[in-house]
Amino acid sequence: AGRPMNDIWRSVDGGGSWEMVKSGPHWGPRSRLAVCGAATDPRNSDSSRPVGIMYVVGGQTHSGLYGDVWASDTAGRSWHCMTENAAFGPRADVACAVVPPDPLALVVAGGVSVDMHRDLWLSRDAGETFCAVDVPMLPPCITLAQWPPDLLCAAKSQLTGRLALWKLTMGRSPGDATSAQGLT
Repeated sequence: AGRPMNDIWRSVDGGGSWEMVKSGPHWGPRSRLAVCGAATDPRNSDSSRPVGIMYVVGGQTHSGLYGDVWASDTAGRSWHCMTENAAFGPRADVACAVVPPDPLALVVAGGVSVDMHRDLWLSRDAGETFCAVDVPMLPPCITLAQWPPDLLCAAKSQLTGRLALWKLTMGRSPGDATSAQGLT
């Protein structure tokens, strides 16, 4: 296998061509990390410009696992370590997604360390702090995607050749309830 890396690439033509982003100090080399991002709708912004944030969460290096969260609001040119030790702990193969429509609301779920994690964590401050979200136990090896105004959770089903889907509805403020329901 290859070596863990920390380079940043971008495409502005749907993946037809790629260029390396010149970036200042950022996360250490890793593999099996999670990456996500989102932007606000410029029509709903005070400055009529979108607010966009990209995240890097967790991962693995040859010497162990990371439990950190990094964020960039400059399209990857500069990065900030939001936390070195997130409450969900070091893990690889984690899933992450931004909760629509707020790019500061980050969800982290699943992953592996010495255990197979089947939990869900929410940050409303761009990854500085997290709280565990009470949802039914998630299946292993999930992925998360935006499905505005909710999140879509997908995983391999127990039925051969089938995909299991859940809609995750996140409250819009810290006190709001969170729910998960299966889709058919």
